[in-house]
Order: sequence, then C-alpha cells, then structure tokens
Amino acid sequence: MEIEKKMTIAAPREKVWAMLLDPKVMGSCVPGMESIDVISDTEYLVSIHVKMSFISARFKIRTFVTETREPEYLKSEGKGEDSSLTSSLKHTSEVFLTEINPDETEFRTVVNVELLGRLGSFGMNMVKTKADRMWDDFGKKLAERITGESQPNTSSTEKATDAASDNAQTPEGQAGNTEKGSLMSRMRSVFGSSSS
Repeated sequence: MEIEKKMTIAAPREKVWAMLLDPKVMGSCVPGMESIDVISDTEYLVSIHVKMSFISARFKIRTFVTETREPEYLKSEGKGEDSSLTSSLKHTSEVFLTEINPDETEFRTVVNVELLGRLGSFGMNMVKTKADRMWDDFGKKLAERITGESQPNTSSTEKATDAASDNAQTPEGQAGNTEKGSLMSRMRSVFGSSSS
C-alpha cells in the first residue's frame, strides 16, 4: 500500500531539515511511539503501539536511513514484527522538503507499507483511515515542535468522526450501528478479542 501526504510548515526548510534528522523530535511526533533507541546516525530501533478496531499491536521496528540529500530529501527503510499477533510490517519512506518561501516549507512524504498477519487481514479502507488519522496527529505535533505554537485541529478525519457520532442519534444511524455491531461480532469470532 502506498500513502502520499503533504503539508505546509511555517518554518525555513533548513530548520525543518534539522528537526527531521533528530530522532527524538520525530519520535515524539509519531502517534503511538513508545520508545526509540539510536543505534547510530543511520539506524534506529523503534517501539510503536498501533490499534485498529479491537486489535492492538506493539511493533519493534528496525529502521535505516538509506539516502539523504540535504536539505531536501530523506529515504528510510525498516521492518519489524509483533510476535503476539504474528503480524509483521515492512516500510519504505521518502520525505521531500520544498521551499515555498524563506519562511514556509512543503513537507511531502511517500510511504510504502506491507502489513502481514492479523493486522494485514483488515481491509485497505480501514488501514488507510488509520493512516490518515496518524498523519493528521503527526502533522499537528510536528508543526507545534517546529513553530512552538499550538496548531488548530482541522483534520477531515475528526470531522468525519463527529458526523458519524451525530448520525448515530438518528433512526438511520441507529440502524447502521446495528449492522456495524453485527459485523464486529463476526470479526471477533474470527480474530478473538484483544486488549489495548
């Protein structure tokens, strides 16, 4: 699965690049990040918690920075697994920094992810929705770290969640929830329950 995202950060490209190379800063911005061990300037061991529906996983991911072109491009590759769920993942990530003007930078990333095991059995739409939410959270935290200012939350995914909540109050929404409950019951019968 390929995911491409971009955002505009109110900071010079050189400042964004410096943050990008700081694993502690970047790690603090990634949703679900529990720890990051710096093995070398180009190798990291990351522990991350991911939850999708009623399934939770904690991945240990070894990531390598494979290519850099200061201050505009960084590529990394990694793989890891959660033995308790017999799930594994591989990823290749590319980051492109483009100067819009001296005080603004476009941050664009292209991520290819291969997810196997129980988490990999979820549909692509569910995986993409989770990725969208993680990106919105990451972008907000990164902008706050770089600019030192709190960012307004205007993510489309949160608006969609609010709309779904409103819809649940209507007869049509309640019927939809009944169908969803039936689907969740069937999924639990297949995967079993998992605590977060």
